[in-house]
Parts: sequence; structure tokens; C-alpha cells
Amino acid sequence: MSSLENFKEMMIDDLIYRVYDDRVHLAGPKLSVENNFMPLIRPELMISPKLTIPSHVCDLPVISIDAGAFANSNLEEISLPDTIEFIGSSVFQDCTELKKINIPKNLTEIDSTAFAFCKIDSITIPGNVRLHSQAFYGCGNLHTVVLKEGIESLPLGI
Repeated sequence: MSSLENFKEMMIDDLIYRVYDDRVHLAGPKLSVENNFMPLIRPELMISPKLTIPSHVCDLPVISIDAGAFANSNLEEISLPDTIEFIGSSVFQDCTELKKINIPKNLTEIDSTAFAFCKIDSITIPGNVRLHSQAFYGCGNLHTVVLKEGIESLPLGI
């Protein structure tokens, strides 16, 4: 058991992390979690336009980003650690300034509309990733998608 066994939630650098079974899930910026993800452009989500998510929090791996975590924010660039396995639905939806993101090598799943309406222009998807429908819906600037060997199927409306 970890020394965090009694902790359910913690905030580091205005980001809320939730601990389950000695693994950490990124819930999102403090204000987005408190407001329960509202699909509006919200001035309170004016966060640092360039973020680096840590691979570990209190010696526990950060393995996922919860649904809607950064939706409608002013993110331009985000660096994800290779410990991330899951990107939830609508995590970056309507991040109309998001142009640069790395896809972690250990990622296994990108949920529906995770990147909908972002401005990314290219992305490389590792071969072990399962893509859900409309993961990149409305990404009009997305001109280059590199799918690594191992991807078994592509959903409708990718």
C-alpha cells in the first residue's frame, strides 16, 4: 500500500489529480473540476498555454486524463508523459488554440471526441492505440496522421 492510501484527491500546480489503486488520474485544472465541465468557453480556463504533465505524482504513475479535463481551455501545447495509457472523451475538445501534443508511447486508448475541433496539423498514433469514433472530429487543420503498425481498425468519423 502506498503512503497515499487515504488520499482521494490532490492539487499540484492548479491541476487536480485523483488517486485510485496506487495510480493517478489527471482530473484537470482546478476550476474546470469545480465547475463540473461545462461545454462553454470559460474565462476561468485561461491556464498556462504550455503544459507539461508529470509522469509521477507522489511516486505514483499518472496513467490517464479524465473526460473533459482541458475542454474549452486556451492550451496551445501540452507534453504528456509516457505513463499515460488513456485519454478520456472530450479531454481537449474545443481547445481551438491547441496545435502541438505528443502521443505517449504507452497510450492504449483515445476516447470519443478527445481532440474534437483542435488545431493540430499532424499527429503520430502508436500501434497499440484503440481509437474511438470522432476522436479527431472537426480538426480541419489535421493534414498528416501517421498510424504506426499494429492499429487494427479505424472507427467511423475519426
